[in-house]
Amino acid sequence: MDICLQIQMFIWYSTIVINMKAIFWTNFDKSIDQIKDQYHSMEESVKEMQQTLQEWNKDKEIQELNDRIKWIYNHSLCTNLSDKEIADLQAFRQKHYETCCGNGKYKSNGNNWIYDIGGTGLGHIIKITCPECGETEDVTDIDNW
Repeated sequence: MDICLQIQMFIWYSTIVINMKAIFWTNFDKSIDQIKDQYHSMEESVKEMQQTLQEWNKDKEIQELNDRIKWIYNHSLCTNLSDKEIADLQAFRQKHYETCCGNGKYKSNGNNWIYDIGGTGLGHIIKITCPECGETEDVTDIDNW
């Protein structure tokens, strides 16, 4: 290979390397600045999360969730029960626990009750029956339809 050609190739290669370094270092500085900005942003986020964690009241949150679960449990019997229906069901169960199960007249029913839920097309008719004495009460809240 001719020496002139080798020198030209060396100059061409050196120019490419110098240009590549200039491009790399220019982008490198920008990349470092972006990384620093991202780091500072993440630091701020961590501080905010730590503050939120310090202010969080675990017991209050758990109590609210337990209350919500209890409400859902109490208001579900294959249908959504209204507060009036819940109150009527509780009153019936309490009355029959005292009269049928608590006085020795009947055996204890183990807190078992017979529920009759019937559809009407407008809403549900809900009846509860005491398995000991056989008394049935309609606790339907038609205002809830």
